[in-house]
Amino acid sequence: MAGVPYHSAEGYLARLVAGGESVAICEQIGDPATSKGPVDRQVVRIVTPGTLHDEALLDARRDNVLVSVSPGKDSWGLAWLELSSGRFNVLEVESEAEMLAELTRLSPPSYWYPKAWRYPTPGRKSAACAARASGCLTWRALPAASAISLKYRTYAALAARISPRR
Repeated sequence: MAGVPYHSAEGYLARLVAGGESVAICEQIGDPATSKGPVDRQVVRIVTPGTLHDEALLDARRDNVLVSVSPGKDSWGLAWLELSSGRFNVLEVESEAEMLAELTRLSPPSYWYPKAWRYPTPGRKSAACAARASGCLTWRALPAASAISLKYRTYAALAARISPRR
């Protein structure tokens, strides 16, 4: 945990997120004149490599996608969202090799997968995929992952017709 002055926060934020860190941005909510001891603060925003949407901090040469990987019985589901543009895509592949190839092609800064998964972490077998994996206890634990998973299940057939794989 560290505190930085407000006027230089953007520079620190850029360096921390580029290093794969998640950052909680807090604001002072108490009145320093009336509070005894430290002034109360509240988290107002959480920034992660996958949820970055500030244009000043984004690399214009690549998409900053938020990816969810979901294993199925005989296939793998991938859903990804580019927050700054609002583009959403889903894809179902038949093999782990295809899933790893897509993950490498998308090159996300991080991705989510179910923590209860019995298989090795997706991407661990692929040196080309440098993304940080984040397991979640349940899909309800992370609202964005939950929304991606729900949209994948609901709109997979529609997206396959609208947005061909390649």
